[in-house]
Amino acid sequence: MAIDAARFDHEKFVHDVLYKITDHQDGSPDHELPDDHQCRFGKWYDGVGREQFGSLPEFRELEGVHAQVHQTARSIQASLASGNRDEVTRQGPELINLKQNILQDLDALRVAVVGHRGERGES
Repeated sequence: MAIDAARFDHEKFVHDVLYKITDHQDGSPDHELPDDHQCRFGKWYDGVGREQFGSLPEFRELEGVHAQVHQTARSIQASLASGNRDEVTRQGPELINLKQNILQDLDALRVAVVGHRGERGES
């Protein structure tokens, strides 16, 4: 999976969580959220991503923020299940900020990869 595909998978995960915030009816989650190693982005990060980019600090920066995304998403899901809308409302913007952090980190990774390939004479 390329960086663009990882970016798309991350955006879709966050979109799906945010959709549940705005469209949740009964307070019970319809499925368990994957952890940060089980989601598509996490599988990319732990596998091909690490093989291709693991030596780059920009890649390693993603790990902590990605884990925070999942912690926040699980907390939102728990707050929805318990009917705590105030907490859901507080955490929604936090999840959006974390999403933006990952996207910025992916952009930085893309720049680092291009620079790294240029240093090695690759195109």
